[in-house]
Amino acid sequence: VDTTILGLDDERAKEMPYIASMGIYVISKDVMLNLLRDKFPGANDFGSEVIPGATSIGMGVQAYLYDGYWEDIGTIEAFYNANLGITKKPIPDFSFYDRSAPIYTQPRYLPPSKMLDADVTDSVIGEGCVIKNCKIHHSVVGLRSCISEGAIIEDT
Repeated sequence: VDTTILGLDDERAKEMPYIASMGIYVISKDVMLNLLRDKFPGANDFGSEVIPGATSIGMGVQAYLYDGYWEDIGTIEAFYNANLGITKKPIPDFSFYDRSAPIYTQPRYLPPSKMLDADVTDSVIGEGCVIKNCKIHHSVVGLRSCISEGAIIEDT
């Protein structure tokens, strides 16, 4: 990672080897079209080709050093681990209840989840679920899921 955009010297960069692009860019449409059509028409990757190319031709690029929670979920395994991270005890990797980091989402107007004789531990259950006479441990159950009698769900 070229840390000069962040203003880090070599020593500070060694202290922060985890700096990476989160893949979030704010750019005007005209500048984007100019970069992709005129300057770098053969580019295949924004982070490794377009951004460094823009700086090499003198375009101003700024970076923001984000120090909050973030996970790269670019693989199925990473997505799985990030989801299970919210069930971690005693403190999850991410908290839905942190007032300093609110979550904004589309309201779905679903009913609350209904649990009938279910044994649920260390898990997160989405809205609108119906869970009957089953065991769920260390898992994330997505919204509108129906878990039937006798099911055993663990680490998923």
